[in-house]
Amino acid sequence: MRTGSRRRTIGFTLVELLVVIAIIAILAALLLPALSSAWEKGCRVVCMNNNKQLITALHLYEGDSERFV
Repeated sequence: MRTGSRRRTIGFTLVELLVVIAIIAILAALLLPALSSAWEKGCRVVCMNNNKQLITALHLYEGDSERFV
C-alpha cells in the first residue's frame, strides 16, 4: 500500500463549473438586446396589421352601407 498516492475522481471542479456558468451568462447578456429588438419589431408588425384590418373593415362597411360611419 502506497502512501501519498492520489486518487483521480471523475467529474468537474468548482472552478470549471463557475467558468462555464460565466461564459453562458456573457453569451446570454450579448443575446438579450437582439431578442428585445426582435420583440419590439414583432409588436409593431402586429399593430400595423391590426390597423390595416380596421381600415379594410371600414372600407367594406362603407361599400355595403354607402355611408361612412
